[in-house]
Amino acid sequence: MSVRLNCTTVEKLNQFLTYCVPQLCQRYRKIPEQTPYIVPEPIEKAHLILLPEYINSTGEVIPQTDIEALKKIVQQTFFDNKIDLAEFLCIQAISASKGQDAELLKIYSRLQQLRVEPPSTQQSSASIQTNSRSVIQRQQPVRSPQTKQISSLSLKDDLSSDKGIDYRDLRDLLHQGEWKQADRQTSTILCNIANRISDRWLRVNDVALLPKQDLATINQLWTKYSNGKFGFGVQKQIWKACGSPKSYGEAWNNFGETIGWYKDGQPNRYGYSLNPNDAPRGHFPRDFAFSALDGGTARGRAEFPISLTAKLLSRTF
Repeated sequence: MSVRLNCTTVEKLNQFLTYCVPQLCQRYRKIPEQTPYIVPEPIEKAHLILLPEYINSTGEVIPQTDIEALKKIVQQTFFDNKIDLAEFLCIQAISASKGQDAELLKIYSRLQQLRVEPPSTQQSSASIQTNSRSVIQRQQPVRSPQTKQISSLSLKDDLSSDKGIDYRDLRDLLHQGEWKQADRQTSTILCNIANRISDRWLRVNDVALLPKQDLATINQLWTKYSNGKFGFGVQKQIWKACGSPKSYGEAWNNFGETIGWYKDGQPNRYGYSLNPNDAPRGHFPRDFAFSALDGGTARGRAEFPISLTAKLLSRTF
């Protein structure tokens, strides 16, 4: 059943429920309408395959793309030294692949070795490769607080704000390429300006409270430090190229698919949170929009806050 309904993973089950439950509420006149959503903790479990043993026992085939996505998370958690989580996800992935994936078996074997190795040996384990394709794809440089402070002093940007907002933290995160953290910081700033910091999500009418000066500052920081890849201005270019959609339809879906906010016609809730560098042009900022989704303002097929995004992008950058 999970394969036929495309609900093999936690993320796909969430997409199925957020789409179908509001429709059922409308059909049976359930008031108030309900829009459920799943928040996996930790986020890596979004790609967890549900009941792999049961699916295999029914003769159905788990999509290879789901297995590969989960394997990628196993590799990432292994690299991040999250041994317990990596082992749990690895067992699930091995079960889903019916024990036929040699790379997963090697990762599991290495995880078992780490259980009995002293800490000094474990520290160097990230450099071990299981075959020609490394389990560990790359290691990000560690930046000390001192490095961050020096880089801040050497950067010259227009950080103007009509609301007295200090944009140095956002600027530093963007300078370091920390797209995910910068995305959250951007959402926090917007909520702060609109006096929605306790709610942590924006309503459509709140956009009018966002000064053009502050929006311009946020946009120019994103644009500069992403080399023109991210920012409201980039999103607006793509939005206009898709017909400036303000309601659900083919044009809006094309916009969402182009910037990675939509996938297969459904909101791509977790986007590229695990691999933000792989995100398509215009993907960030995105948290301001998805926070509104979590705030429960959307209904039915328009579960994604289209009006909020369209109104914000209608502003001049």
